[in-house]
Amino acid sequence: MCAEHNCPKIAIHEWGYTVISCMEDWVETLIGRAMLCDVVPGGAEGVRLVFNNGVTLPLLSADAGRIVYIADANVLLENVASARFEQMAYQSSGERAAITLTFRKPNGGGVLIVETHPASVLQMTAPRVVKW
Repeated sequence: MCAEHNCPKIAIHEWGYTVISCMEDWVETLIGRAMLCDVVPGGAEGVRLVFNNGVTLPLLSADAGRIVYIADANVLLENVASARFEQMAYQSSGERAAITLTFRKPNGGGVLIVETHPASVLQMTAPRVVKW
């Protein structure tokens, strides 16, 4: 556990080696203050939030870590578009663990709170930077 944020440390297997990171620091590294720009309704992968920096975050059921499906991705997109990531909190009670992501809509549009399973963080994807 990370003593600073009271969240799990995770192992990220990227770039040919393993990095151990605090879950909150990893989310902050990938998302920063990025804005939500799209929602991928997914098929077998379920719903993924897409940020303007190219990072994607799957939404998993906070109760069981199962893939979340939605009937209309456009409705969800209308509610989340342009919301900027502000913070993440890890919560654990008994056998249930979840992360809560807080986003702020522009121009006083309010706060958006998304709860997902901690495994979502391990399944985040980021665009690769390739030097030519």
